Amino acid sequence: LAWHPTKYGLLLTASQDASVKIWEFDRPSKESQRKRESLNLRSLFGLSSGSSTTSTPSNVSHPKWRCVATIKPKSDAIRDIKWCPSNEKLFALVTDSGSLIVYHHDLLARPLVKFSCHSGQASCLDWHPRMQYVIATGSGREKNLKVWDLEEYFKVMPKQDGSSGDNDHSRFHKSSSTVHYNTIGYNERHHLGSVQHLKRSMSAINLGYRPSAKAIHTLHIAAPVTHLKWRPPRECASLPSGDPHNSMVFVSTAPNSAAGGTGSIELWSLSRPFLPLSKVEGHSSGAVA
Repeated sequence: LAWHPTKYGLLLTASQDASVKIWEFDRPSKESQRKRESLNLRSLFGLSSGSSTTSTPSNVSHPKWRCVATIKPKSDAIRDIKWCPSNEKLFALVTDSGSLIVYHHDLLARPLVKFSCHSGQASCLDWHPRMQYVIATGSGREKNLKVWDLEEYFKVMPKQDGSSGDNDHSRFHKSSSTVHYNTIGYNERHHLGSVQHLKRSMSAINLGYRPSAKAIHTLHIAAPVTHLKWRPPRECASLPSGDPHNSMVFVSTAPNSAAGGTGSIELWSLSRPFLPLSKVEGHSSGAVA
């Protein structure tokens, strides 16, 4: 599961049944909250009239969760899912078959990105905290970590002023998903202008062109990868290019079935693709969170 980085009460969940659900937390209105507080006070001091058993009035609403959309990406079991920290509308997931899939929150019928990032199971992913559209994926079967730059896929994305990116590269490959909306008008609450612009851009896609997905870095972990996390940026670093933490990632591994041993947590740098900077052991199997 993944909490939205900025929006209150917005939650993503993914399952091995190959489905994604978006949940919203409905906070009761101020009037309903006042009625509930008044009811609780009267019950506390024994001021309720009538029966000694206090019942909640029907017009007092309870805070509750509701599933507003269900997405079925037509893939295998989903292993990990994350919101993009640099673009609050994007989220990515990896699947049992090794696919990396990225969706736009306002246009869920078709993924913006879908390609095979690993030949075997993709076990985990993490968006870079500073570098926009850079994402890392890990594999248990391939025993490696790959870093991808997805910028070419998003040149059609609307900017803050409503304009698009480079129209010469505003194309995506054809793919579709099954989406069920559980709330009428769900899309209408989320920036219709940008949504319509994105739909028009995607309707003009040249399906003969597919952006090339090529890993910009590959770390050879030599053990099944169970979890990964980019190192947080240094507070004292004013510019992202001057922060050495930008190229560092924590990797959790599981024991090799043949060699045995224990799970480990390792700190890797993109400049050292074969050896970790440091390593600690303490789990009998691979850490998952």
